[in-house]
Amino acid sequence: PGAIAAFILSSFLATALFTFEQHQKFADFPQPPRASFFQGNWPTLKAAQDENHLFDKLGEWVDVYGETFLFWRQYGPKYFTADPDVVKAMLTEISIFTKFKFIPNRSLFGQRMTGTSSFLTVTGGSQWAI
Repeated sequence: PGAIAAFILSSFLATALFTFEQHQKFADFPQPPRASFFQGNWPTLKAAQDENHLFDKLGEWVDVYGETFLFWRQYGPKYFTADPDVVKAMLTEISIFTKFKFIPNRSLFGQRMTGTSSFLTVTGGSQWAI
């Protein structure tokens, strides 16, 4: 019983320390206050989604924190942007977002779900851009 309790306590402390370090690592990035230390902004977003106000909540955060901000889902940071230039750069210019060489042809009810010229596969971005 003592070993199990020690394991549970050490697991909790390790999770708490990791979560705290993650929060400190991204503290300088604009972000709304977390509703929960461990769940981050997830309870707020879940409540907004349940009331069909998720986009309203994200719009409020854009008004307060700018077009690009960070929110938390559990211990993981998630970036949100409403800036079309950032989206275009992510999809066309930034090399860390590599394009897939091959996307399998999937169909649902006879309709293609992925094509051969989606933003995931086309380099340069001129075909998908408006």
